Amino acid sequence: MSTRAVYKFYNRATNDSVIFWRQHDGYPNGWFGALERIRSVVALAHFDNLALIYDLMKVLEASEVKDEMVADKLDQQHRYTVDLDDGQVTLTHYDWQIGKKHHYLLTADGWKQRWMADAE
Repeated sequence: MSTRAVYKFYNRATNDSVIFWRQHDGYPNGWFGALERIRSVVALAHFDNLALIYDLMKVLEASEVKDEMVADKLDQQHRYTVDLDDGQVTLTHYDWQIGKKHHYLLTADGWKQRWMADAE
């Protein structure tokens, strides 16, 4: 499936980031959709290891993007920004087709929409 997406992983402690583009499987949900893929990559990378995130995304056949301005110009239907902040992982998903942002917090039970996680 050709659902193109850009993924940015940002470590707040080091102010470092890695950015990738994938030509397919960028839809957020479904069997191994992007949200599940991101959760798995972040968990395997111990929540903050950008070098390991880089290696895992390359295994998933993602293409590295060296510059955020280049990433902004790529053909994409979904944009995922993952903030790694001292063990807490938040994600902003922008869906270009409907023009809306969705905010998530990674919990032990998986992704929760931010407003739902704050209410618990």
